[in-house]
Amino acid sequence: MKILMTGFFVFLSAVVFAQKVEDEPIFTKKFTYQTLSKYQKTLFDDFIEEQMPKATGLRLDENTATRGITRLACALLYRNETGDVENAVKIIRWIFTLQNLDETSQNFAVWRGSSKQTGNYDQNMREFIGTDLISIYHKYRQKLPDEVRKDLEACLIRTVKGAIKRNVNPDYNNISIMSSFMMEYVGTAFNIPVYKNAGIEKARAIFTNFLKYNTLCEYNSPTYYGVDFVGLALWRELSFSQEMKDMSKVLEKELWLDVATFYNANLQNICGPYLRAYGIDMKKTHAIVGTWIAVALDNPKIATIPGKNGVHHEREFIVPIEKWASRCQQKQLLNLKDLINPDL
Repeated sequence: MKILMTGFFVFLSAVVFAQKVEDEPIFTKKFTYQTLSKYQKTLFDDFIEEQMPKATGLRLDENTATRGITRLACALLYRNETGDVENAVKIIRWIFTLQNLDETSQNFAVWRGSSKQTGNYDQNMREFIGTDLISIYHKYRQKLPDEVRKDLEACLIRTVKGAIKRNVNPDYNNISIMSSFMMEYVGTAFNIPVYKNAGIEKARAIFTNFLKYNTLCEYNSPTYYGVDFVGLALWRELSFSQEMKDMSKVLEKELWLDVATFYNANLQNICGPYLRAYGIDMKKTHAIVGTWIAVALDNPKIATIPGKNGVHHEREFIVPIEKWASRCQQKQLLNLKDLINPDL
């Protein structure tokens, strides 16, 4: 009874908050590859060129980073030009070979960072790569050969089994947001109620923690708010649960409020305080929130990304950001453009 009442309270809170969010003018922009602006397309194509140079084509070797190449598969399917689907299928098949299949290991269903890496697994790769594979399955499974599609389904079920075994703390926001989505999506899509329920319960725990202080634990982080936005976009766009969709609207709105409040458009930086940020200058460090801002503003003169030589390389996030679109209040977007020089 306590669990049911808690769930009802969280659901009611999400609905009330979501209604308040919808009462204010919302900026939302969805893209296809063909509708990207020149600047947005440049950001996207630069990532593809970095991962798959025209001079050499696709290479899958010991120096290939698993997370980056998974994003490349997503990007190629999204672009869908000649040869893109075929190259994406090669990548997906290669990714299958790097997943830990030992169910007795704490690293079960985790991917190696590259084919040459044999130990030192990063548990978070379940969520980063797993959510990318879900987006591929959801939008492009009809383009995949039958055996690849079936292997992908088995891979996703295995990945969630490993995620449930780990049971990441809901306070570890960027990973838990992705993990809850993975569980709910796979549990619903493949009729595994225990997975679905675990995902919804974790999402509720994240939202309940947010309600305590009206913030997440990785507060105002230029890095991790960016990952949070990707995970919440997956709640919004692909989750089967209406409750999770409603909660995502609240969390997106509140996180964008933090960004808009602390972002200085003239400095092109987020002021503190914040937790868990890689570097303090978004003009020199690849902050994932900076990529969200750059795509939303669509103006290279005030772009919050440092270019190809930026520290802490996170350019791959351009793929899910342009794929799942921005959603914030109009007044928050205006705050991001609040410049001393209005001609920019």
